[in-house]
Parts: sequence; structure tokens; C-alpha cells
Amino acid sequence: INRRARVPSRISWRRIEKGIRELIRQCRHDGFVPDLIVGIGRSGAITGGMVAGNMKNIPIALLDCQMIWDQHQREYVQSEFTHVTVSPKCHRILVVIGEVYSGQSMVECLRHLSGAVGDREIRTACLVQSASSTFRCDYVAFVVNRAVTPAWVLSEDYVRYGDRPTQSARH
Repeated sequence: INRRARVPSRISWRRIEKGIRELIRQCRHDGFVPDLIVGIGRSGAITGGMVAGNMKNIPIALLDCQMIWDQHQREYVQSEFTHVTVSPKCHRILVVIGEVYSGQSMVECLRHLSGAVGDREIRTACLVQSASSTFRCDYVAFVVNRAVTPAWVLSEDYVRYGDRPTQSARH
């Protein structure tokens, strides 16, 4: 994990590239070559797609979900998860998300995936993880002490899983 690197508040595509290379290096160092990558949400689709394409074109699936806000708490709507089908030939799965701050999204998505994947080996990866996160990914490119903005966030209308939607994002 690259703990010493100063991570700016906005992560450039160049730094994202370095982070993707670091995630791949960590997987290879562990001897972990996934048969399938599951990207969580939009950030996981981007990060997971980059990892998959640069590890000799590993198949990728996307797990997305919807949540509602109630009493200032987010609640996942179980019926709103996308369906992920796992081939019987698939034994190792890498679940990828762009950012982990609390870890709640990763935990909820892993809980949802557990029925589809059975007893297969699952490992997790993220580009950015908060030092205070309650969930620890197996592979992490950058550990931060504050929220950062990756290059794929182009406007204030972008909504992360942990963010309460703004007025402009609701329309």
C-alpha cells in the first residue's frame, strides 16, 4: 500500500494509472489471478475495467445498487441490486470499487454477492481507502485521511454511494 505518497484532493488520470498498476502488482505478488472481476457501481466499473483490461482481459461484471436516505441514514434497497451470474468455471473473484470511506457499500455488495458466488475465493480491491474505514480491502492503491475527488468526477452532479444526493443530482 502506498501510504507515504501525498495524495492530492483531486486524483488525476496519471495518478489513477499508477494506482491501477499498483493494484495489479499487489494481486500478482500474491499470486492471485481472478477469473472474474466484479466492479461495484460507477467507480468500480471504471477501476475494475482498467484492472481487468490490464490483467490480460479478465471478464468483468458490474454490480450496481440503489439506496434510499431515511432519518439521515442510507439504506440499501435489496431489490435494486443488479444481478451477477458467475460461471461454474470461475473460482477466484476480485471485487473492485473506486473508493472506500466507511466500507458500508463494500459490505452490502459482498453480502448481496454471497448468494451468487457460493464458496468461491473472493478478494477485494480499491483505488482509494480511508485510513478510518471499518472495512479493509485486500488490495489498496492509496490510503487517505480525507475524501478525494477522482478524475472521473466531472461535476457536482456525480453522486457517490456514501453521498446524500444534492438537489441538482435528484433531477
